[in-house]
Amino acid sequence: MEDEDSNDSIQCHSWSKKEKDILLEIVIENKKLLEGKHGQMVTDANKRKKWQEIVAAINACGYGVEDSRHM
Repeated sequence: MEDEDSNDSIQCHSWSKKEKDILLEIVIENKKLLEGKHGQMVTDANKRKKWQEIVAAINACGYGVEDSRHM
């Protein structure tokens, strides 16, 4: 019988304090966009782009989050 954990293709990432601080800072700065209702300036594309920028900022710390789907 296989162990349940052996089927997991995504490994958990333990976030550093620096990564958490960056995430918190960027999310607070962009709260209106990330949590806003859709409109002229708040679109799925704009939200997706912002999350990609957040991932890039965290990856710049040197640890790396694969992409915004894993946040």
